[in-house]
Parts: sequence; C-alpha cells; structure tokens
Amino acid sequence: MKKLMLLLCLIFICISCLKKITCDKFNLHTSLQDNTLYISIESDLPDYTNIIVSISRSYWQKGETDEYSSIKYFTEKSNLKKWKNTKKILLDNTRWKAKLKIREDRMVGKGDLEYQVSKINDNISVDVTVIEKQSNSAFGKNNKNLIGNEVKTENIHVVRKRKEIIYPLSINEKLTSNIKKKEKKLDGKWIDNKGSPNIIHVYEKNGIIHVNTHWSSGSIYKQTAFIKTINNEKRYYVSDSSMNEYFIFGKSNEMRWYDDFGLFEVCKKQ
Repeated sequence: MKKLMLLLCLIFICISCLKKITCDKFNLHTSLQDNTLYISIESDLPDYTNIIVSISRSYWQKGETDEYSSIKYFTEKSNLKKWKNTKKILLDNTRWKAKLKIREDRMVGKGDLEYQVSKINDNISVDVTVIEKQSNSAFGKNNKNLIGNEVKTENIHVVRKRKEIIYPLSINEKLTSNIKKKEKKLDGKWIDNKGSPNIIHVYEKNGIIHVNTHWSSGSIYKQTAFIKTINNEKRYYVSDSSMNEYFIFGKSNEMRWYDDFGLFEVCKKQ
C-alpha cells in the first residue's frame, strides 16, 4: 500500500511538471486623466501569477545620445488578480523632480562635477513583467512551463509589456532647477575685507561653477564648486579641499568662507 501511494505521488509530480501554463493574451490598458493614471491588465494567465508593475520617466545626460537612466513614479510587485480590476496611480511630478535633484547632487558629490541633465523625456513608460521567480511551482524553473504567443523565450520565459504615454513635466518647465534657472547667471569678483590684493572670480559656464583665485603674483588657482542646500542655505563647496571649505553669499553680496572650524574669511564684491 505504501509503495502504491508513493507511486501515485510520483505520477502526480510528473504530471504537474509536464503541465504547461499558456499565455496567448496579455493586454495592458491605460488611461490618463490630469495627473492620475488608470491601469488594468487583461490576460489568460492564472490569477496567482506574480508580476511587477512600474511607471517611470527617462532622461539624458549632457553629451550622451542614449537615454541615461530613469526615475520611477511607482513600482509594485503583486499578483495578476489585483490588476485585472482598474487601479489608479497618482503621478506626482514635483516628487519626481525632487528625486532627480537628489540624484544630481549625489553624482556631483561623488566628484562628477560635469554631471548635468540635458533633456527629460516628455513621455512616461508603463512596464509590466511576469517575473522569472514565481511563487507557484507550476511555472517551473525559469518559467520553463510558461508558453504562448505572448511569451519571450530566451534563457528564461517571461512576458513583458510596455506602453509610452505623453505626460510632460509641465507646460513651461521641463528641466530641473539645476538645468533651467530663473535667477541671473552667477558671475562676479570678490576681494578680502582685510585688504588682500588677491581676487576671487566666481562664474558659471556650461553648468559648471568655476572659482578662480587670482594671486598678486599673477598666478591663478583654479577650482570648481558644487551646490548643497542645507537648512535652506545654499552652500558652494569647492573642490580639492580637505577641510570641507565652502562659501555662501550673505547680505550686500559679501562672500563668507567656512571650513570644518567655522567662518574664516569674509570677502566683499568689487
């Protein structure tokens, strides 16, 4: 009797392994109303199928022809059943631009001072993927039991759908504050209040802030700076500084220099 039960179990396992899951239909439906995106999925896959749904916008780095990267509005891993009914997702452009600003500051902070975004895609991308590692063993290893007209067969069997939707960041502004600035372009010269003959020339060119110190001897010490906003204070951190030197612009356009020990110099504008 035990042998019979064991045999039946083996037969059941073999049948389960041979059974195929077919996907001949996988339709992604979207509708955009103002800043809300409505999404639903129509498919013949089982409700328990694990999928990832994401919404993102891409951008280009200055000097590059290919899309550099993308930042997500939304991403979620769940089962297909949840998305067979229409879901609504809020597209928050303000939050998206804040994420881009954080990424820009992080790249500059790592020393990539020429990092600059040149273009942002007017379209958003909605992506749905039937993932490789399914929670239900019926799919088999690498989804080997997944077949059908909608299945992409490479090393693994997956289903992918993408839809591009026109949704500009805004009508009048498509770049972040680091790309398109409303304020006057930075350009000026400052001298030490103590009467030093040295002149500090700060100017912006091609999105890079240059800090050139003109010594009385005629030589020039060239640096660059990147901006960090801390406690609503815009700080200009200079390169090649082991003391975290930075300057701010105070009242009457004075330039106030700080390092790890605090304020050490005040310069007045020429």
